[in-house]
Amino acid sequence: MLKLIITLILFISSSAYSYANFIGYGYGSCLTCHYNAFGNGPLNDYGRALGATMVAGRLFTSNSTDEEKLASRSGFFFNTPKQTWLRPSIDYRGLYLPSSGGSEARYLHMQTDLNVVLKFSEDKLWMSGTIGLAPAASSPGVPPGEQTLYSREHYLAYALGDRHRIYLGKTDPLYGLRIPDHTVTAKRGIGLAENDQTYGLTYHWYSNKIEGGIQIFAGDVLVNEAGNFLGASTKHEFSLSEKARIGASVYYGTHDTSTKLMAALHSKLGFRKGSSLLAEFGMMIKTDSLTSGATQDTQLMYGFVQNSINLFRGFNLLQTFDYGNTTFTSSTGAAASSLPFSNWQVLLGFQFFPIQRMEWRAEIGLLRRYGEDQGKGNKEDSKQILLQTHIWL
Repeated sequence: MLKLIITLILFISSSAYSYANFIGYGYGSCLTCHYNAFGNGPLNDYGRALGATMVAGRLFTSNSTDEEKLASRSGFFFNTPKQTWLRPSIDYRGLYLPSSGGSEARYLHMQTDLNVVLKFSEDKLWMSGTIGLAPAASSPGVPPGEQTLYSREHYLAYALGDRHRIYLGKTDPLYGLRIPDHTVTAKRGIGLAENDQTYGLTYHWYSNKIEGGIQIFAGDVLVNEAGNFLGASTKHEFSLSEKARIGASVYYGTHDTSTKLMAALHSKLGFRKGSSLLAEFGMMIKTDSLTSGATQDTQLMYGFVQNSINLFRGFNLLQTFDYGNTTFTSSTGAAASSLPFSNWQVLLGFQFFPIQRMEWRAEIGLLRRYGEDQGKGNKEDSKQILLQTHIWL
């Protein structure tokens, strides 16, 4: 029997235009538009102006408004910045859950963030900090819709010349493609989803053809009391052309009871103006020490492919394929047992920027799992509807 699950969900991301698929516009490096050279987080002045004049549509914009005027309105609260040292921004995301299964309809404030960037020494030194409200984790005694104060990013950065930068503080882990689709195996499946930022020291460098960096991390030590991975990761990309990049990432982390090793190959390809094809294929090997004295190994192979086709300015068709294959192996001495399962999902939808400062995204997909519940048969297929709205200043 085919089971229909209607799910409304927000992909939590830090900024409106932090999407790897914008290589279709000829921008392969996130450094061009973001204060964080690896992407995500607030946009710089050029990134805001580019989003307003190239990415966002003109659905509610008068024909008499030229692109120069749109760029001048891309600053905070529709103004051109009057000074060089302060750059604030506000992000809001909301979610409506209709009644189902006896539950009442609810509207959730998924993200209400304030970010401030302070710049010094002719933009060679800057600080970025984000604070906001997000839904509290579901647990006994926590009312539905309860909000908690949370910061996904705060760091100090310094430019060591034109081609080298260092970042110290809380940022996204340095690994793989930075995509907003946090429910796919390439994000949530490997433990690097929307709330898995880490404190650490990150070094970034780039040349005409190669861009990369290394990160030494310690986990979210101010929020989590246990389970923080201490380790290092590295990521590099090579530009084949203006609209073609290939890259690789490696991650190793450990704490008292676990070790995790991950590696991935990824690519970003642009074709036509605004269209792109993203791909990431990787593996994870995770070993957990159990209280019984045994160990459990988790081996995961995953793949992510997303095609974005630009039909007209501001409107993209999206096709996403997500795959994961996991094997659990537990052992005590010579005894061992393997319990494999796999999942894949296909999603079709669109991403629409009707005007600057606004994004709508909708997808419908099919999810199938094999061999779960310790191999006692397949779980039923599930259909999904995913909706997103985003407004920022």
